[in-house]
Amino acid sequence: MSGLATLLPARRSELVVRPLGDDGQHVVKDPGTGAYYELGPEEAFLLTQLDGSRDSATVCAAFERHFAQPLPEGDLNEFVAIARERKLLHEAPAADIGPRRPGRGPQEQRQSLLYWRKSIFDPDRLFNRLAPHLWFFGRAAS
Repeated sequence: MSGLATLLPARRSELVVRPLGDDGQHVVKDPGTGAYYELGPEEAFLLTQLDGSRDSATVCAAFERHFAQPLPEGDLNEFVAIARERKLLHEAPAADIGPRRPGRGPQEQRQSLLYWRKSIFDPDRLFNRLAPHLWFFGRAAS
């Protein structure tokens, strides 16, 4: 590790990150765009580590302690590049970490530990529209 470690960027503070079940899955909502992302346990852990105060060596060591498996720095750089493309990080004038890989197809991304899925619709809008029609379920429990 060099003496001048570069800090990793911070995730956007307005993102809503919530657990989804008991297996470590998380949902991330971008309130600005309404986009939803489902993250596996590893990706959710990495996103929470991006607070702007940690460098890649610190995050890789924390990942290894948490999951009992090493995280190569190249994989971390790829995750940060994907998070940056999805606009989940604060934009900073700092140098871009890690190479971007243009032309990667969806099939290759599915094979990666760092695969992201995007939801097709916003369930909040659906439930907000249905709520007035389902009022009787709330009354039946009273």
